[in-house]
Amino acid sequence: MSKKILIILLLLILAIQVILSSKQKCAYYDEPFQISAGLYHIKYKDFLIEIQNPPLIRMLSALPLLFTDTTIKKEEKVHWTSYQKFAFGKEFLYKNKISADSILFLARLQILGLSILLGLIIFLWARKTFNDDNCALFALAFYCFSPNILAHSGIAGTDLGVTFFIILALFLFRNCIENPSHINIILAGVAAGLALSSKFSAVLLIPIFIFTVLLKKDRLKNIINIVLIITASILVVTIVYFGSLGCFIEGIKNVFGIVGDKGTLTFLNGKYSTEGFRNYYVFAFLIKSTIPVIILAVISIILFKKIPATTFDKIFLLVPVIVFFAAASYSKTQIGLRYILPVYPLLFIYFSGLVKIRFSHSLIEAQRRSRFIGTLSLSHSLTFLPSVICYLLLVAHILCALRTYPHYLAYFNEFIGGPENGYKYLVDSNLDWGQDLKFLKKYLKGKDVNLIECYFGQGDTKYEGIKSQHILTPIVSDDVDYTIKNRKDLLAVSATYLQGLYIGQKDVFDWLKKRKHIANIGYSILVYDITNDADAHQQLGNIFQYGVRNIQAAKKEYMRARTIANSEF
Repeated sequence: MSKKILIILLLLILAIQVILSSKQKCAYYDEPFQISAGLYHIKYKDFLIEIQNPPLIRMLSALPLLFTDTTIKKEEKVHWTSYQKFAFGKEFLYKNKISADSILFLARLQILGLSILLGLIIFLWARKTFNDDNCALFALAFYCFSPNILAHSGIAGTDLGVTFFIILALFLFRNCIENPSHINIILAGVAAGLALSSKFSAVLLIPIFIFTVLLKKDRLKNIINIVLIITASILVVTIVYFGSLGCFIEGIKNVFGIVGDKGTLTFLNGKYSTEGFRNYYVFAFLIKSTIPVIILAVISIILFKKIPATTFDKIFLLVPVIVFFAAASYSKTQIGLRYILPVYPLLFIYFSGLVKIRFSHSLIEAQRRSRFIGTLSLSHSLTFLPSVICYLLLVAHILCALRTYPHYLAYFNEFIGGPENGYKYLVDSNLDWGQDLKFLKKYLKGKDVNLIECYFGQGDTKYEGIKSQHILTPIVSDDVDYTIKNRKDLLAVSATYLQGLYIGQKDVFDWLKKRKHIANIGYSILVYDITNDADAHQQLGNIFQYGVRNIQAAKKEYMRARTIANSEF
């Protein structure tokens, strides 16, 4: 099979996995707002709706909606609160002329397109670094079956998009260092500008550029080239903002202005912090990467000198990995592995060089001189042992992706017992971004239940056809009726809320953690049978009474608790 066919096949498999899995997922938490804001930017050239991150990826996601009947209203606001932004996005998604599923599908396609292009960049970079098609295909295969990559390739958010532009900028900057022609400087500047227009984390490119050129000769000339690249990138940013560079500068000020503030409440392995954990991203990487990726990353770093590439090429791949890990680890906002997503393509490229390693000639010669029968064939086999091990690990990596389908975001490796145990260690966008309402609906099909739910996300239970009483609302639902006999009482709680994030009280569900769930929907929504559990209903009554002040719902739960308690006597 030719190399071109293999490349096409791998990228086609990537696309199939992403499309089939994402169609089964409802809106991820950020998607309604990101898509609506992108369309808002394009139609009204207004960026005030979201200044904490640049608009490029949002605009790309929303682009196909211009050719549909999708509508979006203009809001005259100088400042948007977080609540207003997300409320605006949810209304846009679920009260539009075309269905929410259609809007999500069209918006997600652009991210998939960028993911496919990123796969091509990985192939080209690995082939250029190691001068070997097998290394390049190896890196591409790891990319196409990486659960974290597959997850974000199907989400209309900024993370995969900025990863693509960061890797593209690094690749083109590497070409610029090798051949500092005018065209290469312009291309590197354009790519850097597109990265900066995607997410502010791309500013890390600047120290990476500066550090790497200090390793080369002609430092002064290279520094001048960096200045030219930055100048070109600023021009690109200005174009993306329709000439409103001030919005970009305001966004930078806003982001750096909150760096010293307390971050959001972070959950890590049973602990909480608003200051962040220094080991958060290392820990997340170790339990959310496939074990083959971890093994190959460790081995390739140990065998740094044996990786068949120039020292500069190897350092150029590893320095950004270190920078992204360091920057994220010192951040006070730690809500997901997605913030270090760019390290994966770089690691795939770097450790693909292991495929080309062979055992030393001295070892082979020693084997040939031995008196054992079959020595020559054994020596030949030993020569290629490293590459055989690499391909076996690739197979194991592929199996990880196949076993996780379609719940790629919730992937956790065997170090912690797999995705079913993920909620004990990490939540939020590592696991639970509100994506599994469709699977909850499937689980409830054919069941006659009273469902109490504490769903975390921007999905819509009514749109998905789920009848329930939401815990965090003052509205009483008629869908829960304890007077109907033979109904089961079920409680469904999203993993993020179970661990007390974004709910106002981190121990609000501590009583529930002592109970065993009967289902783990998509590994992100835990379901409990509380049919004959008087204490559980009492606890729910307390939440309704003292939390959201839903007095009528509280009365229902207290009455249910008394009925169960009385029936036990």
